[in-house]
Amino acid sequence: MASANEQADPSDIASNTAATIPMLSCSACRVRKLKCNRARPACARCVEFGRDCAYPKRKRKPTDRRNLEGLATRLERLEKNLSELEFLDDGIPPLKVQEELNRTFFSNQYHAIPVVHPGRYYDACYGESPRRPPSCLQYAIWALGANGHSVYDAYASSLYEKARKHAEEDEMKGQGEHFISVAHVQTWLLLATFESNTMLFTRASVSLAKTTRLAQMMGLDRLDGASDGARVVLPPPVSWCELEERRRVFWGAFAIDSHASLATGWSCLIDPNSIRTRLPASERAFSEGNEETVPFLDEISKGGSYDDFASTLVTLQVYRNILQHILCQAQREQVDTSPDSFWIRHYRLDDRLSRIISNLPISLVLPLNVTNVHAIQLNCNFRAAYICLHHAVIENQSGTLPPTVRQSSLDRLKTSATDIVNTLKLVPHSIVNFKDHLSAMPLYLASTVYVLQAKMDPETGLNATDASDLEFLINSMEAISRTHKVSRVFLQQTYLDICMNGLESCIGIPDLDKYHQMFLNAKSSIPFVARTMLSGRSEILNSSIPDLAFQIPSGWDIWPELADIIGADYQFPDSRRPTDIGQQTYNLRHVRPRLVLSLKDELKQGKNIVITLDTNDPGSSLKIIINMNPEITKVLKLLVIGLGVKVQPEIDHTPDEPLTHIY
Repeated sequence: MASANEQADPSDIASNTAATIPMLSCSACRVRKLKCNRARPACARCVEFGRDCAYPKRKRKPTDRRNLEGLATRLERLEKNLSELEFLDDGIPPLKVQEELNRTFFSNQYHAIPVVHPGRYYDACYGESPRRPPSCLQYAIWALGANGHSVYDAYASSLYEKARKHAEEDEMKGQGEHFISVAHVQTWLLLATFESNTMLFTRASVSLAKTTRLAQMMGLDRLDGASDGARVVLPPPVSWCELEERRRVFWGAFAIDSHASLATGWSCLIDPNSIRTRLPASERAFSEGNEETVPFLDEISKGGSYDDFASTLVTLQVYRNILQHILCQAQREQVDTSPDSFWIRHYRLDDRLSRIISNLPISLVLPLNVTNVHAIQLNCNFRAAYICLHHAVIENQSGTLPPTVRQSSLDRLKTSATDIVNTLKLVPHSIVNFKDHLSAMPLYLASTVYVLQAKMDPETGLNATDASDLEFLINSMEAISRTHKVSRVFLQQTYLDICMNGLESCIGIPDLDKYHQMFLNAKSSIPFVARTMLSGRSEILNSSIPDLAFQIPSGWDIWPELADIIGADYQFPDSRRPTDIGQQTYNLRHVRPRLVLSLKDELKQGKNIVITLDTNDPGSSLKIIINMNPEITKVLKLLVIGLGVKVQPEIDHTPDEPLTHIY
């Protein structure tokens, strides 16, 4: 009989079993969902079938359901992106993607360039129409639909390139008969719009030229006038809706041509005096196919019904007239010898603008239509036109103006700016819906009135009401610029106007400092028509250097202009020495310099200032010696703000020196 010591303790057996037998089944049995005896080093089943037996080291935690949902969402997004990549390789998007891009274009982009009838386009694409839209038009619509889209934005450039490729291929077919169509005019119009929205303004100008010439070749500028014997290229329209679409295509070209001229000061391609096509009908009549009679552009001041798209065209024509007035004054010595011509043009424009405002259609009158974005923009732009008109008086006639006339223009400036502010305060929630190129221009021009007021009396500055109005305008421009790239340059220029005129302290806007870092490396280039004496319009008028509006600076664009203004002495490295001052400096655009201002003790006495730029290239630098003169403060502001480089001053100056306020 065994002794008590030799008998095994049941608790010991249990503990030994727990220590030797793992809690989890082996991996092979778990996968096959078979019972495992958990024996080591291999379970019975794995030994029987000759399989490798391995035990997991720890029990896996159950998957969180929330993590599963997140993984499923990510997987679905990746699969969707993969399908999108496949359509780019094949060249044609899947039908589902086409429908989404078409829908996005007509809901988000169509308002800016309403030249394609949605119903006719969809019927041609998916209906029983014998003729489908050309591939170039479809790709142009998809490119604009993808631009800014939350999912397809990355493919907008590829779709745009394919649209251009198909349009250019059509030009090379036959004898040219394949691209003489309204659809191809629409294509180039949409391509110019895409290029403008993506800041490709030089390319947009060339696309616009094609659009304009094609429209004129097909007689779209004389659809409602008497026949002049010109050859008829297009067949007669089958419906009023098709006729209206042709009108809108021409006016779309007119709109972009006007934007290009207002931005650069270039001559317009379309002469408004030769237009014999009525203004476009209302959007509702166009979409529903209800015939509507609209006046011609030159009949607007006499009254008439117009809305939506036509109101934008009227605004553009007003700005075009003011731009011509400004350019004529700048070229007075060459083309105009009459001393009274300025005032003749001024009062003619003032009277015409007053008659247009007094004869506005009831649908565009404020405050009856404060919910109508077109009415708000139209009325604000008319007040902004008054500001342009009277800025020209202050700037060009400053030396000869009687005090009463000068004060009258200043009063008109202030009244117009106040009207813009009060109009926008009626509907502050609608400001973010301003999405066309004219959205922020009234706000910027209104801000110039307050900046000019502060500049004329820097000791007093702005009172509390005016400072509040200016702050409201700046905040409104910032709200628009979040979703509209072009509007951002107006906000940028407002900041530059304040800083370049040394008005930061007397204006005293609390949030002004945050724009210092935002626009430190920026060079603004707002439309030419919006430039005033605050933004240096006179210098640009007298300069032969071309300046494209909204041009993205490289950091070196200022040097040729600066050389001509101040006669700076360039000291380039030998390998980069230009032949003439101000020439070939664009070859250095790829270099991003670091600007260091060094003012030596011996130079503090007032002879000159040495500015050294250390480039990214080892051993190379650029040194500029500027002679001290009364304009030195203005010159240094041009360097600090306009050059587009980060400034690291190394000047040990005292508070009473005149250069301290520029940093």
